[in-house]
Amino acid sequence: RSLLTIEARPGPAGQLLPDALLQFLLPPERKRETRITMALRQALGWSDGELMRPESKPCSRLMRHTAGIFSVGGALASWVLCRLHYGPRITVPRSVRWASCGAICTSTASASLVRLLSPECEPQNIAAYDRPEHKPA
Repeated sequence: RSLLTIEARPGPAGQLLPDALLQFLLPPERKRETRITMALRQALGWSDGELMRPESKPCSRLMRHTAGIFSVGGALASWVLCRLHYGPRITVPRSVRWASCGAICTSTASASLVRLLSPECEPQNIAAYDRPEHKPA
């Protein structure tokens, strides 16, 4: 197969896995199973693989809320750092640029950490609770 025509098939938690690329990159002993998840809790031994309670927040909503909160905090913190760094030479475009970069960096970092380390974002919980029929109306 060519790497330019990568087939995508649904993975264990509804993810799309580029099968041809995975088979190309994985070592020979791992080519049997192409299950890739982002949750690190099982790999680190912090998880027993149980399902969470149904009234808990799903992973997608938890990531969205965390990223929103941290984007505001990152914007404010970066704006303060910009004021400290430039002092009287500060301009509006410069402070907006620092604030937007801080918001983007902190929101993506916090959402990634939630996705990697939160029990709600384990594959069995995503498969069970991040489906359309479980989302609130």
